[in-house]
Amino acid sequence: MVTTESQARRTANKTVGAELTAPAHKVRIETADNWHPEWSAVLAAVQRSGQDDALMLDRDGWMSARQTVLVAFNGRRVVAYLAFHVAPMKTPAGVVMVEHGRAVVEARMDAIWVAPDVADQGVDQVLTGMAESHALMLQCRTFRHDSNDVC
Repeated sequence: MVTTESQARRTANKTVGAELTAPAHKVRIETADNWHPEWSAVLAAVQRSGQDDALMLDRDGWMSARQTVLVAFNGRRVVAYLAFHVAPMKTPAGVVMVEHGRAVVEARMDAIWVAPDVADQGVDQVLTGMAESHALMLQCRTFRHDSNDVC
């Protein structure tokens, strides 16, 4: 089972992401975008998993500022990722919800993948928890795992 960053010791000189320790795998989780040094490995993992249409990339390969990708690395190897984006919440009639003069926003999961050799380590749960925490930091009202699921 993977432990959260509050349960695992954090590398002293590491300022981005979390480091998690599992019985068989040491995993670090970082946010990644087109500026990340391992971005090509992230893109390759997304493409291998068949979810490349879930990334919000423009023609030049730049990721939308509304999307966040959390990536679990074992060394330089991508072992899992979760992508979500932030968007205004809408009523059933399709009208953007506004409170106190500001649009109410929600996060929606776009993709999640975990390598088979770490699938039983709880990495998906850690990624989901970190994504939900990040969405709260972005002042999202909800985190939707799919169109019918609200957390």
